[in-house]
Amino acid sequence: MRMRFRLVGAIVAMLSAFGVLTPAVASAAPATVQVTCNQPTHAFISPAGPTYPRGTVLTLAGIVQPGTRVIFDFYRKNQSPFLGDVPFLRFGTTFARSNCVIDERDGDNTVNTAIFPTATTSVYASYVRWEDGVVVLNQFYGKIFLV
Repeated sequence: MRMRFRLVGAIVAMLSAFGVLTPAVASAAPATVQVTCNQPTHAFISPAGPTYPRGTVLTLAGIVQPGTRVIFDFYRKNQSPFLGDVPFLRFGTTFARSNCVIDERDGDNTVNTAIFPTATTSVYASYVRWEDGVVVLNQFYGKIFLV
């Protein structure tokens, strides 16, 4: 039991350092989430892909626990966080509002594919689920293909 609390503490510290959690959420004791959102937790990129012309502006958003955000990691073609690779781009969205929404209309949540170094990019997302407060690390989102 003691080891579990140390592990949870280490994960909270890491997510705080990456900016996934706000200080208020990071310092709060684990509790049942008291919010109800109209959609299941998910990260998303719009417009829907996976193929885009180079120079397309992508909007990064999601539905997550209020006060948290999604961290998107972009890797070159055959790279992965599970192979110890470092992403060429790490992007943290704005924080979710009380309704769990990271607003895709917020201009701060955009990235231009012109900066991508390769034509094929693997995308992973890390976030906190609103339904149960579980931290999801490096979930494979999909591939982006530039033409």
